[in-house]
This record gives sequence, structure tokens and C-alpha cells, in this order.
Amino acid sequence: MPRPAPPRRRQHSASSPHLRSTVFRSGNSQAVRIPAALRLNCDEVIIRREGAALVIEPVGADGWPAGYFAAIEAGSSLVRAPQPKMPTIRLLDDQR
Repeated sequence: MPRPAPPRRRQHSASSPHLRSTVFRSGNSQAVRIPAALRLNCDEVIIRREGAALVIEPVGADGWPAGYFAAIEAGSSLVRAPQPKMPTIRLLDDQR
């Protein structure tokens, strides 16, 4: 009896909305296999949790996530100059 043909591997593109991958053990850590279509061009990443999701961002040469400073614009609600507390001014003729 002939062997069934192996399933064809799906070609993924970076524009796909969702890609499925595998999670496996690497020493004492857990690792995720990143598909070639989403390959990162870096040696280090920052991983953070947003709800149930894990967000992986490449770290730039300066140690900040790529595009971090470009995302912050002057006048943005994220960047505000501190507002000094104004002292109470008491007039000389004020009897309070």
C-alpha cells in the first residue's frame, strides 16, 4: 500500500492577519518558533504582556524598541510639560 503524501506546507506572508506557530522548551525556557515571513532582523527583543497577548518588539542599537522615539510626538498626550504649582499671592491690603 503506498504511503499518503505529506501535507503541503502553507506559505505564509507577513501581511497575513494571523499565523499559527509552535511553542516548545529550550532549556529551562519556553520558546516560540517565528515563521520566516515574520523573521526579525535583530539579536535582542523586548517582550511585554498586553492582556492575554505577548508583544515582541525588536530592540534598536540604542537599547530602545525600534521606532520608539518616532512614535512620541511633541504635543502628544503622552508628552506634557510639568505644570508648576503657582504660589498663593496675598495682597498687602487683604485682611484674610
